[in-house]
Amino acid sequence: MKKFAFTLFVVSCFLLPIKAELYNYVENTSLLDITMVYVEGGTFEMGTNRDKYREIDEENVHTVTLDGFYIGKTEITVAQFAAFVEDTGYITDAEQKGRSFIWNDEKAIMEEKENVNWRCKEEGNLISAEDYSYYPVVYVSWQDAVKFCEWLSLKTGKEYSLPTEAEWEYAARGGNKSRGLMYSGHQKVKKVAWYWDNSKRNEHPVAYLMPNELGLYDMSGNVYEWCYDWYEDKYPTESQVNPKGPKNEKNKLFRRVIRGGSWATVKHFCRVANRDSGNPNLGTSTSGFRIVCRFKE
Repeated sequence: MKKFAFTLFVVSCFLLPIKAELYNYVENTSLLDITMVYVEGGTFEMGTNRDKYREIDEENVHTVTLDGFYIGKTEITVAQFAAFVEDTGYITDAEQKGRSFIWNDEKAIMEEKENVNWRCKEEGNLISAEDYSYYPVVYVSWQDAVKFCEWLSLKTGKEYSLPTEAEWEYAARGGNKSRGLMYSGHQKVKKVAWYWDNSKRNEHPVAYLMPNELGLYDMSGNVYEWCYDWYEDKYPTESQVNPKGPKNEKNKLFRRVIRGGSWATVKHFCRVANRDSGNPNLGTSTSGFRIVCRFKE
């Protein structure tokens, strides 16, 4: 009788609904081959009041709870962006304006230059999507990045978008596998980031340095990454669940969040807690993006 009861119990377990285990996947629509990494939902402390390099806009440390999501293993590359443009005929903001912003090393400033866009190097020479297939796409505005996500969503039937700032920081910290590191994947910036001291003033192929705890590359350094949110210079103090940033009508700066630092920044801008912002209609030689995909667990 006991044996029969045990057998019935085992069989009933198989009949009950079981939560599927979620895995990384490759989105190969239009031969993009974008590897998406699963980030299990959880709760973390966003911001910092401990880093000696901290800035005022990081210091309202607050508790954030997120649902699970997928995020790109790397930044979107030139070849991946080229597939989008080829399929849609999309013209970026920089191409429409006939100019973009490049880093002037001598002046240590961003300055406007004509005839520079995602198809070019800084001097204006055209590049081959094949030759630069593993480089992060740059000179793309927030709006350009959003259009890429909208296109990919239509092609796949999935919900692709830019990460919220909270999703970005949670993933950069390593999600629920976080070891509390200053940079995304290591305490020593040079192990994980292309930045001022080692970049030779250029972006580099993605996934060359060490990944973080989740297997994500270049979330510190290489290029800044656009986030979905409008930028405010102060975090809220209260706990949040799946925050999407301030509403547009409350935003006084009309700038979108960018995160992660770049090849043209010093190391403290590559910290996982560091925040910055950019004009959503402008692209620069230091800014690109990665994508997320959301789902119901």
